[in-house]
Amino acid sequence: MIARMRSSAVLLSILLLLGGCLNLNIRGNVSVGSSTSGGYEAIGRPSDLGRYHGIRVESVRVRDGVRPPGDLPGQIRRDFMRTFEKRTGLTETASPALVLATELVELRYEGGSEADREWSSQTVLHARLLDAETGRAAAEARLICRVRGADANDPDRISRAATKALRRWLEDGGVRMDKEKDEEEEDES
Repeated sequence: MIARMRSSAVLLSILLLLGGCLNLNIRGNVSVGSSTSGGYEAIGRPSDLGRYHGIRVESVRVRDGVRPPGDLPGQIRRDFMRTFEKRTGLTETASPALVLATELVELRYEGGSEADREWSSQTVLHARLLDAETGRAAAEARLICRVRGADANDPDRISRAATKALRRWLEDGGVRMDKEKDEEEEDES
């Protein structure tokens, strides 16, 4: 009986030791890796965006007190323009057209230290799609961009998350997206 209890205790100790090692290994792999995600919160009810054939992307404004890394506003604008150019049928000269007005309203870093590399950032953009002819809002949303990993403050990664959020919002609003090109981009990143 005592021998069984000892062997059970030894086995339990070994399992706990192995489990701890596995946990550290998994945690290490997760923290060394990185991820981006983008979503949105719609504000109000959008009109049918599928009826528009043109788009103009204004410069991304930055709310007072928000300090973006590098040229984040410029990077976001370039990536948004690339998204329209490559993934939609929307062009700058077609009509009826939309105007995308975006403001960087929040940028927050959380957690971690240099040793454990578990940094994360959350960026919030207030985006409005305006009818170019009337100036009326066609759709409005908060684009929420999250980046995890050691490079959570990298403008390219934050912009990639913002572009994911924009694509989801537009697609749900009726803008046709080229799925094949989306899949190619996912393979590259």
